[in-house]
Amino acid sequence: MAYKEFFLQDIGKVKLFKKRGIKNISISVKPFEGVRVSIPFLVSYDRALKFVLQKRPWILKALSRTDHIETKQTVFNLHTNFSTFNHKLVIKEEPVSNCQVRVVNNKILVKLNAFHDIESDEIQQNIRKGIEKAWQKEAKEILLPKVDFFAQQYGLNYSSLSVRKTVSR
Repeated sequence: MAYKEFFLQDIGKVKLFKKRGIKNISISVKPFEGVRVSIPFLVSYDRALKFVLQKRPWILKALSRTDHIETKQTVFNLHTNFSTFNHKLVIKEEPVSNCQVRVVNNKILVKLNAFHDIESDEIQQNIRKGIEKAWQKEAKEILLPKVDFFAQQYGLNYSSLSVRKTVSR
């Protein structure tokens, strides 16, 4: 897949991807990803940029919605008080080489070195992954007894229960 990035005034970074098997140019704007344009393989990047410029009002409106979502996101620090249904976030400074996140004993335990910048994107993403892991664990603990109950009540069988993070559903 061929790929190019451009910077446009007002819009910012625009990523253009040439793909085989598609017939039309499509634009998507997602939080934390920005503007992404998929173009048919035989369409030039110049033509795709002209299309983007034609759609500038729509893109700016979509970017304003994503800005709202991006600014709502919590930035975790050493004093953040956060808990899920059963787990409490605990952030400790310890002599470790990399940021470590574990879900144990009803805690989301984050260990990081005092020299690490806790507000960096990498560490914030690690903390969010730990929280998602805790949510997944809690969902299984809550759903499994309920699924068992209803399966017995209605005479149904199931082989497994899985909890997934679905983005587009």
